[in-house]
Amino acid sequence: DLESYKKVVDVAGDTKVFVVGGPKTDNAEQLYETAREIVEAGAAGLAIGRNVWQAENPLEVAEKLASIIYPSK
Repeated sequence: DLESYKKVVDVAGDTKVFVVGGPKTDNAEQLYETAREIVEAGAAGLAIGRNVWQAENPLEVAEKLASIIYPSK
């Protein structure tokens, strides 16, 4: 959850925190919410593999994640 991510980023100090994707999920909205929490917590990045490559529409999922990670683009 958001508070846990914030705690990890805070404890890491100057060390950059990257979060890995985790198990496959069929719930895209949960994936997007988790990505939002990670970004909001201040993580330096996230690595998501199977939840993009194994999605029904990988390009759509990748574009949505990009809009969360890079909201100004």
